[in-house]
Amino acid sequence: MSRVWVNLPVTIIIFSRATVSDVFTTCLLFLTVPKECTRTQYNGGTPICSSVISALHDEKYFATVNRPFTNYFSHTTKERAVYELSYHARLIHLLITQQPNTNSTNDVTQCLHDITFLLCNLYQPRCGLKVPQDYPISSTQCIYTLEKNCSSAISQIRARGYNITWPPINVNCGIFPKKPNLSARGIPQFKPQRTFGGLSPPPPAVDYVNVGEDFLEIKWNRFPEEYKFGATVETSILYRKSGSRVQYQHVQTGKNIFRSSGLKSSTTYEILVGTVNSKALFPGTWEKIEIKTVSGVEQIKAGFCSSLYNYTKLPNLFGHKTQDKAINSMHTFGPLLNTRCSSDLKALLCSAHLPRYLAKQQTTQPPCQTLCEKVRHRCTYAIRKLNFKWPEELQCSKLNKLGPCYRK
Repeated sequence: MSRVWVNLPVTIIIFSRATVSDVFTTCLLFLTVPKECTRTQYNGGTPICSSVISALHDEKYFATVNRPFTNYFSHTTKERAVYELSYHARLIHLLITQQPNTNSTNDVTQCLHDITFLLCNLYQPRCGLKVPQDYPISSTQCIYTLEKNCSSAISQIRARGYNITWPPINVNCGIFPKKPNLSARGIPQFKPQRTFGGLSPPPPAVDYVNVGEDFLEIKWNRFPEEYKFGATVETSILYRKSGSRVQYQHVQTGKNIFRSSGLKSSTTYEILVGTVNSKALFPGTWEKIEIKTVSGVEQIKAGFCSSLYNYTKLPNLFGHKTQDKAINSMHTFGPLLNTRCSSDLKALLCSAHLPRYLAKQQTTQPPCQTLCEKVRHRCTYAIRKLNFKWPEELQCSKLNKLGPCYRK
């Protein structure tokens, strides 16, 4: 794993090749835009809307918007609309990647087309469409897109380790007409897409987070093989203290786990995670995570317990404030361990002396009462035979019956 210092780019602009005829057509359209209209940004409104073209003329469907600008959300500038629309880039990007075949009808492609057309009409309606009743969307189409048509596609994406919020927007579908007014010029078509503006797909969802006094560990779901399309995919990680203006520290790795140590205690860090596809070179979406280091959380020193879990926070049931004291206390159970009276004795001793720390809940897991009772029952004969003095702090009746407690 290599480390370098980089600045996070604020904006990445990717220029694509254009033919002479494309340039001529764009210039001609620009010159013929009516006074009540204005050109959309980014030649059709970001990669989300630029894939929609007019059926009658091979031109961008959302090429122009109203002047002065207006949309469903009452945005007053097209710049604000495009900015808000960009929050849906991750969803559109995943739908594009999830398609089994871009040239045939399937649930994912249909969902991609439906939600793209709905979002683009809501955020940057074509010039001449002043109010939602004018939009080329029916109330039924809106309801089906948000409640039915995309259920299968979203389930497939979630099954591959991505967290998706659905529906992505709150819309009053009843405001749209029962039957949209679609002229020949208004019928949309969709260009087949396999990438989102040439950018890498978003990273999968985080699987778990462990955080301690001076370290953090993040593991995310593995990048789906189906999304690679013959390319190699690595994870790019940028991190620094939250609110800091210093350069991000950068790590790029082929693994799905990231560890960093030597951090400041009780300090919040912002972490940006993206994927870099060897065919795309640039991350498409950065997932932002904020994590605060927790004072007192340590990696377990005792190999005896580290096979069960890795992190603990003291003091424990016995009042030990250091791992050394906790480990010395466990040694007194050596004779009982040697009898092998219970396979659960190890779990009981570790959770009592070095309780597992749960980063997500920010709490520890002392042993459960049921675990203690099981061990005491199976070790009754050995305890009596060894004349072993069971510690008062570990009396089963004093332990929790329910969580958070360690059950093994």
